[in-house]
Amino acid sequence: MTQGPEALTRLVDALDALPTIPLVAERVGQLVNDPRSDARSIAALMRDDPALTAKVLKLVNSPYFAIPGGVSDVARAISFLGFNTLHQLVLTVSVFKVLGNSTDDAAKSLFRHALGVAGAAEALAEIVGHPSPAECFTAGLLHDLGKLAMLQIAPDVFGQTVELATRRGISVHAAEAELALPQHEALGLRLARRWRFPLPLQAAIGQHHSHELVERQNVARNLHPTIDITTLADAICHRRGLQTGDGSIPELPVPILERLNLTVAIEEKAHDQLRWKIEKSELLMEILAGGG
Repeated sequence: MTQGPEALTRLVDALDALPTIPLVAERVGQLVNDPRSDARSIAALMRDDPALTAKVLKLVNSPYFAIPGGVSDVARAISFLGFNTLHQLVLTVSVFKVLGNSTDDAAKSLFRHALGVAGAAEALAEIVGHPSPAECFTAGLLHDLGKLAMLQIAPDVFGQTVELATRRGISVHAAEAELALPQHEALGLRLARRWRFPLPLQAAIGQHHSHELVERQNVARNLHPTIDITTLADAICHRRGLQTGDGSIPELPVPILERLNLTVAIEEKAHDQLRWKIEKSELLMEILAGGG
Protein backbone atom coordinates (compact mmCIF):
# COMPACT_ATOMS: atom_id res chain seq x y z
CA MET A 1 0.00 0.00 0.00
CA THR A 2 1.32 3.46 -0.87
CA GLN A 3 0.09 6.93 -0.21
CA GLY A 4 -0.77 9.25 -3.11
CA PRO A 5 0.42 12.87 -3.33
CA GLU A 6 -2.93 14.15 -2.03
CA ALA A 7 -2.76 11.92 1.05
CA LEU A 8 0.80 13.08 1.78
CA THR A 9 -0.26 16.70 1.41
CA ARG A 10 -3.09 16.15 3.88
CA LEU A 11 -0.64 14.66 6.38
CA VAL A 12 1.70 17.64 6.14
CA ASP A 13 -1.23 20.07 6.36
CA ALA A 14 -2.49 18.28 9.48
CA LEU A 15 1.00 18.47 10.97
CA ASP A 16 1.20 22.21 10.31
CA ALA A 17 -2.26 22.66 11.83
CA LEU A 18 -1.18 21.27 15.21
CA PRO A 19 -1.28 23.85 17.99
CA THR A 20 1.98 25.58 18.71
CA ILE A 21 3.70 25.13 22.04
CA PRO A 22 2.90 27.82 24.61
CA LEU A 23 4.38 31.24 23.95
CA VAL A 24 5.84 31.18 27.45
CA ALA A 25 8.00 28.17 26.47
CA GLU A 26 9.40 30.07 23.51
CA ARG A 27 10.09 33.13 25.64
CA VAL A 28 11.84 31.02 28.30
CA GLY A 29 14.21 29.82 25.57
CA GLN A 30 14.95 33.40 24.58
CA LEU A 31 15.65 34.42 28.18
CA VAL A 32 17.86 31.39 28.83
CA ASN A 33 20.08 32.51 25.95
CA ASP A 34 20.11 36.15 27.04
CA PRO A 35 23.12 36.85 29.29
CA ARG A 36 21.18 39.72 30.89
CA SER A 37 18.49 37.38 32.23
CA ASP A 38 18.37 35.95 35.72
CA ALA A 39 16.29 33.39 37.59
CA ARG A 40 13.80 36.00 38.77
CA SER A 41 13.02 37.18 35.23
CA ILE A 42 12.33 33.61 34.07
CA ALA A 43 10.19 32.91 37.15
CA ALA A 44 8.20 36.10 36.51
CA LEU A 45 7.61 35.08 32.89
CA MET A 46 6.42 31.61 33.83
CA ARG A 47 3.82 33.03 36.18
CA ASP A 48 1.90 33.93 33.00
CA ASP A 49 1.21 30.20 32.48
CA PRO A 50 0.28 28.69 35.86
CA ALA A 51 -0.59 25.25 34.43
CA LEU A 52 2.79 24.94 32.67
CA THR A 53 4.61 26.14 35.78
CA ALA A 54 2.74 23.70 38.02
CA LYS A 55 3.65 20.71 35.88
CA VAL A 56 7.29 21.78 35.56
CA LEU A 57 7.48 22.03 39.35
CA LYS A 58 5.93 18.57 39.65
CA LEU A 59 8.77 17.24 37.50
CA VAL A 60 11.36 19.17 39.47
CA ASN A 61 9.99 17.74 42.73
CA SER A 62 9.80 14.17 41.44
CA PRO A 63 12.14 11.44 42.72
CA TYR A 64 14.03 11.75 39.44
CA PHE A 65 15.72 14.95 40.60
CA ALA A 66 15.50 14.19 44.34
CA ILE A 67 15.98 17.81 45.46
CA PRO A 68 16.25 17.84 49.26
CA GLY A 69 13.08 19.32 50.72
CA GLY A 70 11.69 20.07 47.25
CA VAL A 71 11.11 23.50 45.74
CA SER A 72 7.99 25.62 45.46
CA ASP A 73 9.05 28.25 42.95
CA VAL A 74 10.85 28.40 39.61
CA ALA A 75 13.68 30.65 40.78
CA ARG A 76 14.66 28.15 43.46
CA ALA A 77 14.37 25.30 40.97
CA ILE A 78 16.85 27.07 38.71
CA SER A 79 19.32 27.34 41.59
CA PHE A 80 19.36 23.53 41.77
CA LEU A 81 19.00 22.56 38.12
CA GLY A 82 20.39 25.49 36.13
CA PHE A 83 18.85 27.50 33.30
CA ASN A 84 19.30 24.90 30.57
CA THR A 85 17.71 22.01 32.46
CA LEU A 86 14.77 24.21 33.40
CA HIS A 87 14.34 25.13 29.73
CA GLN A 88 14.50 21.44 28.74
CA LEU A 89 11.70 20.67 31.21
CA VAL A 90 9.56 23.56 29.93
CA LEU A 91 9.96 22.26 26.35
CA THR A 92 9.16 18.70 27.38
CA VAL A 93 6.00 19.66 29.26
CA SER A 94 4.92 21.85 26.32
CA VAL A 95 5.36 19.05 23.80
CA PHE A 96 3.43 16.54 25.88
CA LYS A 97 0.68 19.09 26.35
CA VAL A 98 0.21 19.24 22.58
CA LEU A 99 0.96 15.63 21.62
CA GLY A 100 0.70 13.54 24.77
CA ASN A 101 -3.05 13.44 25.30
CA SER A 102 -3.56 9.93 23.93
CA THR A 103 -3.78 7.06 26.41
CA ASP A 104 -4.03 4.06 24.07
CA ASP A 105 -1.45 1.26 23.95
CA ALA A 106 0.46 2.83 21.05
CA ALA A 107 0.90 6.07 22.97
CA LYS A 108 2.01 4.26 26.11
CA SER A 109 4.56 2.33 24.07
CA LEU A 110 5.89 5.56 22.58
CA PHE A 111 6.13 7.21 26.00
CA ARG A 112 7.91 4.21 27.51
CA HIS A 113 10.39 4.07 24.65
CA ALA A 114 10.99 7.83 24.79
CA LEU A 115 11.67 7.73 28.52
CA GLY A 116 13.97 4.74 28.10
CA VAL A 117 15.99 6.48 25.41
CA ALA A 118 16.14 9.60 27.57
CA GLY A 119 17.57 7.68 30.51
CA ALA A 120 20.03 5.76 28.34
CA ALA A 121 21.14 8.95 26.58
CA GLU A 122 21.81 10.68 29.89
CA ALA A 123 23.84 7.69 31.10
CA LEU A 124 25.88 7.56 27.88
CA ALA A 125 26.45 11.32 28.04
CA GLU A 126 27.94 10.94 31.51
CA ILE A 127 30.10 8.00 30.39
CA VAL A 128 31.62 9.84 27.40
CA GLY A 129 31.87 13.21 29.13
CA HIS A 130 29.29 15.15 27.12
CA PRO A 131 29.07 18.72 28.47
CA SER A 132 25.29 18.55 28.95
CA PRO A 133 23.77 15.20 29.99
CA ALA A 134 20.49 17.07 30.56
CA GLU A 135 20.44 18.10 26.90
CA CYS A 136 20.98 14.48 25.88
CA PHE A 137 18.18 13.36 28.19
CA THR A 138 15.78 15.77 26.47
CA ALA A 139 17.04 14.81 23.01
CA GLY A 140 16.30 11.18 23.85
CA LEU A 141 12.90 12.04 25.26
CA LEU A 142 11.85 13.98 22.15
CA HIS A 143 13.73 12.08 19.42
CA ASP A 144 10.51 10.41 18.18
CA LEU A 145 8.57 13.66 18.07
CA GLY A 146 7.51 12.74 14.52
CA LYS A 147 5.95 9.46 15.70
CA LEU A 148 4.05 11.26 18.45
CA ALA A 149 2.79 13.73 15.85
CA MET A 150 1.78 10.98 13.41
CA LEU A 151 -0.12 9.17 16.15
CA GLN A 152 -1.96 12.41 16.88
CA ILE A 153 -2.82 13.49 13.32
CA ALA A 154 -3.23 10.10 11.60
CA PRO A 155 -3.51 7.22 14.09
CA ASP A 156 -4.75 4.84 11.39
CA VAL A 157 -1.70 5.50 9.21
CA PHE A 158 0.61 5.13 12.20
CA GLY A 159 -1.08 1.84 13.06
CA GLN A 160 -0.63 0.55 9.49
CA THR A 161 3.05 1.45 9.64
CA VAL A 162 3.61 -0.38 12.92
CA GLU A 163 1.62 -3.39 11.67
CA LEU A 164 3.78 -3.63 8.54
CA ALA A 165 6.99 -3.29 10.55
CA THR A 166 5.92 -6.01 12.96
CA ARG A 167 4.68 -8.38 10.26
CA ARG A 168 7.74 -7.98 8.03
CA GLY A 169 10.35 -7.83 10.79
CA ILE A 170 11.57 -4.40 9.71
CA SER A 171 11.97 -1.03 11.40
CA VAL A 172 9.24 1.61 11.43
CA HIS A 173 11.70 3.78 9.50
CA ALA A 174 11.86 1.13 6.73
CA ALA A 175 8.09 0.61 6.82
CA GLU A 176 7.54 4.34 6.30
CA ALA A 177 9.72 4.19 3.20
CA GLU A 178 7.87 1.14 1.88
CA LEU A 179 4.52 2.89 2.37
CA ALA A 180 5.84 6.07 0.71
CA LEU A 181 5.19 8.04 3.90
CA PRO A 182 7.20 10.97 5.19
CA GLN A 183 9.93 9.72 7.52
CA HIS A 184 9.06 10.36 11.16
CA GLU A 185 12.37 12.15 11.75
CA ALA A 186 11.53 14.60 8.93
CA LEU A 187 8.10 15.23 10.46
CA GLY A 188 9.67 15.71 13.87
CA LEU A 189 12.25 18.13 12.51
CA ARG A 190 9.53 20.14 10.80
CA LEU A 191 7.74 20.52 14.13
CA ALA A 192 10.94 21.20 16.06
CA ARG A 193 11.81 24.03 13.69
CA ARG A 194 8.30 25.45 13.82
CA TRP A 195 8.42 25.36 17.61
CA ARG A 196 11.93 26.88 17.60
CA PHE A 197 13.63 24.15 19.58
CA PRO A 198 17.33 24.60 20.39
CA LEU A 199 19.57 23.40 17.55
CA PRO A 200 20.92 20.32 19.40
CA LEU A 201 17.37 19.03 19.87
CA GLN A 202 16.49 19.75 16.24
CA ALA A 203 19.58 17.83 15.15
CA ALA A 204 18.84 14.79 17.31
CA ILE A 205 15.18 14.68 16.25
CA GLY A 206 15.98 15.04 12.56
CA GLN A 207 19.11 12.88 12.33
CA HIS A 208 18.75 10.02 14.81
CA HIS A 209 18.71 7.47 11.99
CA SER A 210 21.88 8.88 10.39
CA HIS A 211 24.97 6.91 11.37
CA GLU A 212 27.49 8.14 8.81
CA LEU A 213 28.86 11.68 8.79
CA VAL A 214 28.17 11.94 5.06
CA GLU A 215 24.46 11.83 5.92
CA ARG A 216 24.84 14.91 8.10
CA GLN A 217 26.44 17.33 5.70
CA ASN A 218 24.11 20.16 6.70
CA VAL A 219 24.56 19.65 10.45
CA ALA A 220 27.19 21.60 12.42
CA ARG A 221 29.94 19.34 13.75
CA ASN A 222 29.43 20.46 17.34
CA LEU A 223 25.93 18.94 17.23
CA HIS A 224 27.13 15.45 16.22
CA PRO A 225 27.87 14.15 19.76
CA THR A 226 24.26 14.77 20.85
CA ILE A 227 22.99 13.01 17.71
CA ASP A 228 25.39 10.09 18.23
CA ILE A 229 24.40 9.63 21.87
CA THR A 230 20.69 9.79 21.03
CA THR A 231 21.07 7.29 18.19
CA LEU A 232 23.09 4.87 20.30
CA ALA A 233 20.61 5.15 23.19
CA ASP A 234 17.77 4.47 20.75
CA ALA A 235 19.49 1.32 19.46
CA ILE A 236 20.18 0.07 22.99
CA CYS A 237 16.54 0.53 24.00
CA HIS A 238 15.34 -1.31 20.89
CA ARG A 239 17.67 -4.17 21.74
CA ARG A 240 16.28 -4.27 25.30
CA GLY A 241 12.66 -4.49 24.14
CA LEU A 242 11.83 -0.83 24.79
CA GLN A 243 10.68 -0.28 21.25
CA THR A 244 7.83 1.32 19.35
CA GLY A 245 6.46 -1.30 17.03
CA ASP A 246 9.67 -2.08 15.18
CA GLY A 247 10.00 -5.66 14.03
CA SER A 248 13.79 -5.57 13.80
CA ILE A 249 16.54 -5.69 16.41
CA PRO A 250 19.31 -3.30 15.34
CA GLU A 251 23.03 -3.83 15.75
CA LEU A 252 24.86 -1.17 17.70
CA PRO A 253 26.05 1.38 15.08
CA VAL A 254 29.80 0.88 14.74
CA PRO A 255 30.60 4.35 13.26
CA ILE A 256 28.93 5.98 16.27
CA LEU A 257 30.70 3.71 18.75
CA GLU A 258 34.01 4.69 17.15
CA ARG A 259 33.26 8.41 17.27
CA LEU A 260 32.29 8.15 20.95
CA ASN A 261 35.38 6.00 21.67
CA LEU A 262 33.20 3.10 22.81
CA THR A 263 32.92 -0.57 21.83
CA VAL A 264 30.00 -2.97 21.56
CA ALA A 265 30.86 -3.99 25.12
CA ILE A 266 29.26 -0.75 26.34
CA GLU A 267 25.91 -2.51 26.58
CA GLU A 268 27.18 -5.00 29.15
CA LYS A 269 29.86 -2.81 30.72
CA ALA A 270 27.35 -0.11 31.59
CA HIS A 271 24.39 -2.46 32.06
CA ASP A 272 23.62 -1.46 35.65
CA GLN A 273 24.00 2.26 35.03
CA LEU A 274 21.86 2.13 31.89
CA ARG A 275 19.18 0.04 33.60
CA TRP A 276 19.08 2.37 36.60
CA LYS A 277 18.78 5.46 34.40
CA ILE A 278 16.04 3.88 32.28
CA GLU A 279 14.06 2.74 35.32
CA LYS A 280 14.54 6.10 37.00
CA SER A 281 13.31 7.96 33.92
CA GLU A 282 10.04 6.02 34.07
CA LEU A 283 9.25 7.91 37.27
CA LEU A 284 8.47 10.89 35.05
CA MET A 285 5.90 9.11 32.87
CA GLU A 286 2.89 9.62 35.12
CA ILE A 287 3.61 13.33 35.42
CA LEU A 288 4.24 13.89 31.71
CA ALA A 289 1.35 11.80 30.43
CA GLY A 290 -1.06 12.68 33.20
CA GLY A 291 -3.37 15.64 33.49
CA GLY A 292 -2.93 18.75 35.50
